[in-house]
Amino acid sequence: MAKKPRTQTQLSPAVRLSGLGPRVTRLITHDLSDAHTVQAELTRLTEGLKPASFLPILVNACAGASGDQRAQLEQPIGTWLRDQGLIELLHDLETKHVFAGPARQLARNWLAAAGQSLEPLVEPVIEDLVISAYQVGGEADDSQASVTLFWYEDLRRRRVHSASFLIDYEPPWEGALKDLAYDSFRDADSATRRYMSVWEKGYGMPRQIDVSSFTRLVWTALRQSQAQDIRLPADFIAAAPVVLPMLRALPTHPEAPALDEEELKVLMTSGRSPEVLWQQERLFGYQKRLPDGKILHIMRPPDEDF
Repeated sequence: MAKKPRTQTQLSPAVRLSGLGPRVTRLITHDLSDAHTVQAELTRLTEGLKPASFLPILVNACAGASGDQRAQLEQPIGTWLRDQGLIELLHDLETKHVFAGPARQLARNWLAAAGQSLEPLVEPVIEDLVISAYQVGGEADDSQASVTLFWYEDLRRRRVHSASFLIDYEPPWEGALKDLAYDSFRDADSATRRYMSVWEKGYGMPRQIDVSSFTRLVWTALRQSQAQDIRLPADFIAAAPVVLPMLRALPTHPEAPALDEEELKVLMTSGRSPEVLWQQERLFGYQKRLPDGKILHIMRPPDEDF
């Protein structure tokens, strides 16, 4: 009996999209001499896929080519984008900051060649990523303060980061950074709701502050950590790759200049352990400086206010 011919299994769109980038890279790396061949292969690779899904992959793969290759592919792929009716979608994605770096410039080149009007390319100002900053405590009679910054990861606003700095003004901290709490969220609303719900438990509601006040408080605390020979908290060190770039990019307050890279490196690798100091407070009580300068030793949970 004759065997039935095998039917070719059609890969799912998700699987095809996952392999699209490498296939486009191979195409533009090895076959740019024949524009019609490149265009036909792009049509085959993207057939049946949603343009909004494959277009970012295509642009990013092309942007990863060498400078000479990008120059060769701009015209044939630009023509293909126009023939496929993808220019309007490409313009929409560019406007929404879907592309960055070389990918954004390449997309803009294709749009300009297609006669699309483009807004001037302006680099984002770091303050544009800041959502809000808050402070709890830190008044004249307060032993501690907590200052928090919320910011977007990028202009696409797909993820929100938050960093809360706990500052202790009593001995042995003397205004040094005691702890840091870092978190990330999908959107600004869920981030602020979570933050406010913590303080609604009776610790006092946060008040909004400007970025200049935030950086003044944080850099002053880090300089006090330096002065008191207290290493930066372990949670700060763990979050440093995300938190420090934003902190260092923000404009500083005249009263509190930023630490340089070497100073920060030393602070993260040497000094008294803040975790040990905090544990000692829990075990043996904490200290409070009186108006006359004397130090009072108190036995109670050290951070009941925060």
